[in-house]
Formats: sequence, C-alpha cells, structure tokens
Amino acid sequence: AKLLGVADPVAVLDAQLSDTGLLLFLDLVITGSHMYLPVRWCVLWPVEVFAVFCYPTLVLLWGSPFQNALPNAILLAGLVVFAALGKRAMERYERRAFHNLISERTLRVQAEFQLGVMKRKGLHHRGLGESPEDRSHMHSQASSAGTSVLFEDVNSGNIELCLQQLALMGKKEHWLID
Repeated sequence: AKLLGVADPVAVLDAQLSDTGLLLFLDLVITGSHMYLPVRWCVLWPVEVFAVFCYPTLVLLWGSPFQNALPNAILLAGLVVFAALGKRAMERYERRAFHNLISERTLRVQAEFQLGVMKRKGLHHRGLGESPEDRSHMHSQASSAGTSVLFEDVNSGNIELCLQQLALMGKKEHWLID
C-alpha cells in the first residue's frame, strides 16, 4: 500500500489486508526446512536470516494493518531461534546414537574375535580335529552357542579359568551388572 501511495488501503481499495499469510508462510518455510530437510543445522542459516529479515523489510516497504508489527517480528525471530536450537539438539542426539551404535558393534566384533581366538586355542590344545569324531564335534560347536568353548574347561577341572574367561567376556558384552 505504501508503494502505491495509498494511506488507508482498507478505505481506498475496500480490502481487508493482513500480514498473517506472510507470517504463516515464513513459519512454514522455517518449520519445513528444519524438520524435513536432511541437512546439518549450520547449512540452514540462510533460511533463518531470510525469515527474520523478510517480514520487517516487507512491513517497512508495504506497511502492515497492525499499528505495531514489532511483536510479530520478535515472535518470528523467537520461532527461528527455537527451530534452530531444536534442529541442533536433534542432530546432536542422532550423532550420539550413531556413536553408541558403532561402539556396541565394535565391542561385539572384538568379543567375537576373542571368542574365536579362544576357541582355536582350546581346540588346538585338546588335539581336536584329528579324528572324524573330533571333526563332527567341531561342526556341532560352530552351530551351538559361542560360549560353549568357555565351559569346556569345567570338564577338565579348570573351573577358575573358565569363570575368569566368562567374566571377561561378560564385561565386554555388558552381560554383567556391577
């Protein structure tokens, strides 16, 4: 209205003007970009700056039917700040969850590797794999639980070694509760 030189657009143009549509559009852009775009939060700063400066600039150029559009601009800036903080918090949570997943997988692979090493040492020391019966025993072990090798020392009378190895594996696999 100011660009056209109209002082009172409601009286001259017989129209009801409001900047609610503009505010809702800017809110849509901010919310949509922060929630659905798979980009880092630091990439969205141009959208945030655009939204914060777009509304006051358009109000200064075209005017607003509200006497004071400053509260709307402050609320829009608050919305942008909270959307950016929420995006950053979600990104930090996702990174922490991914780190925990990788840590758990690493621990699992390490424990499985150590179990395989212990299994090979245990089978080698007992001399298994030399007769057909021993080979069939090895194949049945591979299909059974991986901890069965740990319990073979119980039959040989070495219970302390078996419990130590089981406790070590339990700590690494987070089976034990301190």
